[in-house]
Amino acid sequence: LREADRAIALYPGVAEGYLQRAIVHKEASNDFKAAEDYQRALKIDELQAGAHYNLAQCLRRLNLREQAIVEYHRSVELDPWMVEAYNNLGITLRELGRVEEAIVAFRRAVEQEPGYRRAYNNLGASYAEAGRMDEAITTFRETTRRLPDYSQGYKNLAMAYTSIKQPARALVAMRRYAELEPSDPEAAEAIRKLESAARADSTGAGE
Repeated sequence: LREADRAIALYPGVAEGYLQRAIVHKEASNDFKAAEDYQRALKIDELQAGAHYNLAQCLRRLNLREQAIVEYHRSVELDPWMVEAYNNLGITLRELGRVEEAIVAFRRAVEQEPGYRRAYNNLGASYAEAGRMDEAITTFRETTRRLPDYSQGYKNLAMAYTSIKQPARALVAMRRYAELEPSDPEAAEAIRKLESAARADSTGAGE
């Protein structure tokens, strides 16, 4: 921090000093001071997508979500391939209850990076939160297709099928999850319940 202060004192009109000091503050969990330095750097050079993104992250941790959203948007305007910014923009919008806007952000993330598992999870969860269960299931199925060894995708798919009372399909997904996560103590109990529900569902259908 001392060296960053000296660099800024020597070159107060250079953005890099403020960016480096912001990193030091961020690593010390001082988001307020980090945000101030990112803002100082951006006054010197406004076209740094990474600085806008890091400022947004600080603002979000400070619960200044509306301001964070502005910075996330600016970061992807400058760098449309910054998938982390789309994903965290979506998370912030969900935190504010703006689920439909969050869906748009998560969709952009997976369009830019089809293997981005966290964005797929968030997209599917947002569809479910919005009551769009068909689209949630389609998203979780796509996750398991693209990422066949990603355990959380199967768990999410099982939960989605359970929510629309399709225990047999949920059971298939949960069994695959258990194969990938054999140490999860809750998986066996979930499978037992789904097996029971699937049998009851089958018996009911037969009647």
